[in-house]
Amino acid sequence: LGTSAGSAVAAQIAGGATLDDLFARQLSEAEGANEIHPGVSIAGITEMFMNAMLSPGASKEEKLQKIGTVAATTETVPEAVRRRV
Repeated sequence: LGTSAGSAVAAQIAGGATLDDLFARQLSEAEGANEIHPGVSIAGITEMFMNAMLSPGASKEEKLQKIGTVAATTETVPEAVRRRV
């Protein structure tokens, strides 16, 4: 389907909601404008990617594995909490 955001939008549009309704719902606190803070800064993410991509002597696969390891071991919120957003 594409990106996770794109697939979410596609599912919402396919469900019959108009773009105006979806936008209004996104802004409404009663409807879910309570996005969870990611717990990391842009600078922190940038540093992680730069450290991985600039690793001397590492192959492309090894660099991507470093990023994947960070993603796989990062603590996340429980699924039920995420779904409420």
